[in-house]
Amino acid sequence: MPHLERSNSGSIIAIGSIGGVEDSELNVYTKVSYGSVKAALHFYMKSLARTVAPKGIRANVVSPGSTFLMAVPGIGSRSTNPSASKTQLR
Repeated sequence: MPHLERSNSGSIIAIGSIGGVEDSELNVYTKVSYGSVKAALHFYMKSLARTVAPKGIRANVVSPGSTFLMAVPGIGSRSTNPSASKTQLR
């Protein structure tokens, strides 16, 4: 962090999960521990962002939702949006 503070710019990125923001498809035991940890990460990054913003540093959480995986049946779902498979990510 001292290096970022000296540069007056920078970005801190954490990998969160939609499971930390809303209910997920995981079983009840996994949901409690996983969701709690991810919710804590979201709160930590929000607090960190407020602390480091005056120094020109950004702090963000990337929170992907569930993803359909053929190897893991029952987790995630196929999109019901017909244009979703045609949307390019940038």
